[in-house]
Amino acid sequence: MKVYQYKTPPVFLIVEENYVEVIDLLNWRMIPLKNAFARDFLDCLAGADPETKPVLQAVKEFGSPAHGILFQLLKNKGSGSKFESATLDPAPPWQLWLELTRQCNLKCIHCYAESSPSRDEHLAHDLAVRLVREAAEMKFSIIQFTGGDPLLYPSLEALAELAAELGIPTREVYTNGIALEEGLQERLIDLEVRFAISFYSHNSQHHDHITRVQGSHGQTLKAIRSLLRKKAHFRIAVILMSENRGDMAQTVSFLQSLGVAAHQIHCDVLHSVGRGRNTEKSPPGVSEAANDLLKSASPPVSDGGENRGWDGPTGPPIPAFFSGGCHWEI
Repeated sequence: MKVYQYKTPPVFLIVEENYVEVIDLLNWRMIPLKNAFARDFLDCLAGADPETKPVLQAVKEFGSPAHGILFQLLKNKGSGSKFESATLDPAPPWQLWLELTRQCNLKCIHCYAESSPSRDEHLAHDLAVRLVREAAEMKFSIIQFTGGDPLLYPSLEALAELAAELGIPTREVYTNGIALEEGLQERLIDLEVRFAISFYSHNSQHHDHITRVQGSHGQTLKAIRSLLRKKAHFRIAVILMSENRGDMAQTVSFLQSLGVAAHQIHCDVLHSVGRGRNTEKSPPGVSEAANDLLKSASPPVSDGGENRGWDGPTGPPIPAFFSGGCHWEI
């Protein structure tokens, strides 16, 4: 497998024999191309005349906005059938998920890691340091510290500082925000760390039912309000499931009333891993509809928005190192 980066428009191409996956970084869509279609598409990007290939007609026949990025990739230069040829530069690895601990102050019904306050698995500090150094050497663009809740990991600040010193462009902490006390928050902001805050509903009862901790809604809101006051870089991550799927419009409106921009809110579906195996999913298409709602509420930003999209698409593999049964997910 080879991965290539195409800068205008911003996409990644994952290329295998007779298969191409186009990852649209602006709209977080994935378009799989197979067999002759995949080969013709790559030939056209490299400069082949599309008149000799069926790819252009095939793209037109999709008739879906999800495939608009293919038109941009094969953009007409001006006259006739001449198209812009692509320079396919090998892309560095994109994002590393580093799960520091399985401990968490919540017990969410959908948690893939089955985290809770009683879990004590964590990465040894020396191993975590080595992984951050290797991520920098491999030129990862993003490192996300996750858990459990990474704020409960004693060496989080040291790892974030190391990642900054080594030049990893984006350092993100995925957290429920409950342990984000003032001093820690200030120090992480000084290190230019970005935050992803899990939030499930404007309705405190629905939110607390999902987290299985009474009062967690108010505690997470306190962190969100604090990050807004400090103008920190953050996004809101909403996992949709049966317990909150009817709340989406009101939840977006509620967050916007606090000052959170639509492009800072990202929705994903529940995955049947860990405790998520026993939680009812939302129907197919719910997350797409929710994100369409968010896009209509706020115009797209050319650079992807202040914090938009760091979850990565739901399909392509993202390297991950887990604190419980450590392994690479590839």
